Amino acid sequence: MIDPLSHEIFKDLEPPELHKEGYKRLVACYKNGLERMQVIYKQDVIKIEPQIAQGRRALEIWRTRHKDYTEKKKTRRKARRRQKHDKEISQPELQADTQESKKRRKILPHEVQILSRLLDYNNKIPTHMYDEILQQLGTEWDKKRVYGWWNYCVNKNN
Repeated sequence: MIDPLSHEIFKDLEPPELHKEGYKRLVACYKNGLERMQVIYKQDVIKIEPQIAQGRRALEIWRTRHKDYTEKKKTRRKARRRQKHDKEISQPELQADTQESKKRRKILPHEVQILSRLLDYNNKIPTHMYDEILQQLGTEWDKKRVYGWWNYCVNKNN
């Protein structure tokens, strides 16, 4: 194989996770592991050599532990939060707009009348009904919100 990093096994890995030096260590680890297994076989299984347990845990590759992975993930999250916080501080007028849009809006009585037509359907709402109701309700409503309201009412009645 000319370029081992182009192998299909490594196609989804990011460049810092595997490089030429790491690949060489991986191949060397296989050879060294094979030699170690042969020594252990001779010592423990067929017992033709005296048993020497020293050095059996030696590795020539770095282990990636789940703990290390989660710590790396946490530091990335913290960096993103800091960037987002710094961005919010530098643009306070945009922050006010986003807070207003996150407020929960009460459903008006005429909207309840329009939406109540959906309660005739217990299992699934036909697509043409979604389209009709969305036209009547206006821009503040989307398919997800209509489905959420319908699902809440159907589950509440059952």
